[in-house]
Amino acid sequence: MERFDIIIVGGGAAGCVLANRLSDMEECRVLLIEAGPSDRHPMIHMPKGVGRILSDPRYVWPFRVGHAEGANVPPAFWVRGKTLGGSSSTNGMMYVRGQPADYSDFAVATSEDWNWSAIEAAYDGVERYLKVSQPVRHQSALDRVIAAAEKLGLARADDPNRPDDQAKVGYCPQTVWRGRRQSAAVAFLDPVRRRANLTVRTGITVDRVVFERGRAIGVEVIGSAGREVVAANRIILAGGTFGSPAVLQRSGIGDSGLLKRLGIHAVVDRPAVGRNLFEHCAITVQWRLNAPVSRNADYGGWRLGLHAARWFVARGGPLGTATFDVGGWFSTDGSSRPNAQFLAAPHSIDRSKKTMATEPFPGMQMVIYPLRPRARGSIAITSRNPEDLPTGALDYFADADDRRELVETLRWIRRLAATAPLADIIAEETRPGPQVAGDDEIIEAYRSLGTPGYHAAGTCRMGADADAVVDCSTRVNGVDGLHVVDLSIAPVMPAGNTFGPVCALAWRAADLIIAQHHHDQRRTATRQAA
Repeated sequence: MERFDIIIVGGGAAGCVLANRLSDMEECRVLLIEAGPSDRHPMIHMPKGVGRILSDPRYVWPFRVGHAEGANVPPAFWVRGKTLGGSSSTNGMMYVRGQPADYSDFAVATSEDWNWSAIEAAYDGVERYLKVSQPVRHQSALDRVIAAAEKLGLARADDPNRPDDQAKVGYCPQTVWRGRRQSAAVAFLDPVRRRANLTVRTGITVDRVVFERGRAIGVEVIGSAGREVVAANRIILAGGTFGSPAVLQRSGIGDSGLLKRLGIHAVVDRPAVGRNLFEHCAITVQWRLNAPVSRNADYGGWRLGLHAARWFVARGGPLGTATFDVGGWFSTDGSSRPNAQFLAAPHSIDRSKKTMATEPFPGMQMVIYPLRPRARGSIAITSRNPEDLPTGALDYFADADDRRELVETLRWIRRLAATAPLADIIAEETRPGPQVAGDDEIIEAYRSLGTPGYHAAGTCRMGADADAVVDCSTRVNGVDGLHVVDLSIAPVMPAGNTFGPVCALAWRAADLIIAQHHHDQRRTATRQAA
């Protein structure tokens, strides 16, 4: 049986950070396992190639999530990256740290090991590897967005990630460097791939964790050679908000009733596994413009071919930038702390087309969502077969305060669109459209046109309480030698895009795991000497 010191299950953002940090211990043999393929596809690395990747089933997990348990509503697909880098290889590339108050909430729900001081230090470490840039060219339409937002009280920010907890607007940092996507695989894994003590394997599905007398001793995997067990002294699940609880449940850690129905022996009865699912509820608002300040024409016809050639030759042009360029964080209720976010881009999507295409007239769009949803859902495996994806349920609209914030967020964006100088170039709102006016109509628009923010979290909640799935050192409660490190352990929603927070969370978790590793080594040495 092959043996490692540490096995990391999942080659996404958290897994790549962990592989980098933990393999820095030269005496420690580390195995990183990823179910998807390598990240060699050129459209992964072209920032505006993200639409092509998201439609390729080889590179995404199509998780199904319905509105509520038992509701007769067709489930939606929440796609996640299935390749090295995980969703950081398929996301919109916005780099949002979050604000100190966000991490104060995190620390209250866990421990002071996760306060802003610790996370800020983690971000400093992350950014030594992760190359982050500002948009190279400013757009006149987006300059107008910023100017109008200032009139509504947002501070213009050269760096929106400045830790000040205030409402702000500005060109948003992006995980793009010299026209190329900076995924977690590019930033953290590629620089260390040649380390002798690091092994990376793709195309391998982890079925379950194997236990012996209450301690994790390995993982059972399925690959081209069939099933096998790979042993390790420490297992870290980094499969994401859907993947990690699914592995736990298949391994016998979860709600005993679910496990019994599926014929799985219960190692630990832990009902919280798969619960506490939360996500940003987003809608994209679009406008027809009355001025030629849109990039719609650049993303179609001969211009698209020209820009593609330009990117492949010199990594330049409009295909070498993130999905959105400008971000705004604002308050819908008059409080000083922002409770909603918008991301703006100077193009609009033709939703009548089956494939990704821009509208045939000048347009722009903003994706908007409240930052701290209260609604909670769940995910669970439906069979013992690891090829059957878990399914989820989340009713975005169950909480009255959530509904109010959704309505107020759209109304605030409409005030922004009606404010000069942005108002001067807007001909009409085309999505959801001015006919969507009343509160109930706005909620129905979110219901029919909305999407997840692709920031799902919470299903392996970390905490100091007895019901938490993992403790404040990321160890799974009830067993030894097993950790979870990804956004599933977040007890509260990071207030914005989540790639940055996942990297910082994994960096901070690596600090704690390295300390535990050295402690275990000293204890073993003392025991052997005695």
